[in-house]
Amino acid sequence: MSESLLPPNATPLESAMEMAAADQLATIPQLGRTVNNPATIPVQWLPWLAWAWRVENWDNNWSEAQKRQTVAASFAVHRQKGTAYAVKSAIGALNLNLQIVEWFADTPVGAPYTFRGILNIESTDVANTDWANVMNIINTTKNARSVLSSIDMAANLNCETVHAGATCFGMTISV
Repeated sequence: MSESLLPPNATPLESAMEMAAADQLATIPQLGRTVNNPATIPVQWLPWLAWAWRVENWDNNWSEAQKRQTVAASFAVHRQKGTAYAVKSAIGALNLNLQIVEWFADTPVGAPYTFRGILNIESTDVANTDWANVMNIINTTKNARSVLSSIDMAANLNCETVHAGATCFGMTISV
C-alpha cells in the first residue's frame, strides 16, 4: 500500500487493520472545500457559517438564496463597514435595491450627518417583517455618527394609460 500513513516499522496486524478500514474510510464524504463556501455548503449548516463569518443580521425565515447571499456579502460588508456601500451591500443581499442619499448630496441640503434611503420597489413585495430587518441592517452597518432621516419608496411601473372622452349634445324645443 503506497498511500499508507503507517510508519515503516508497522506490524503486519496494523497494516491489515489499515487495509480493512480503508474501504469504510473512503465512503466518508470529504467536505473540506464545500463547508467554507456559501454557494456549496449544505443549507442546514448555513447558520454556522454565518456565525463563523460574523454575519450580524440573520433571519431563519429568509429564503435559501437570501441566506447564501447574506453570508457571501459578509466580507464586503465588514471591509467597508460604516460606509454607504456597506449599507447597500447588506440590503442588496436581501434582493432589495436601496439608494443612499447623504445630507451634502441631497436637494435641498439636509441636516448635517443625516442620510435618507430610497428603496426602489420593482417586483419585490416588502412586508412589515421585512421593514424590521431593513432597519436592523441599516442600524448595524451604518457609521455611528450618521442618522437615518427617512426611507422613501420609489416604484417604476409599466402600465398603459387610457384617455377617453365623451360629449353629450342635446336640444330642447318647447311648443
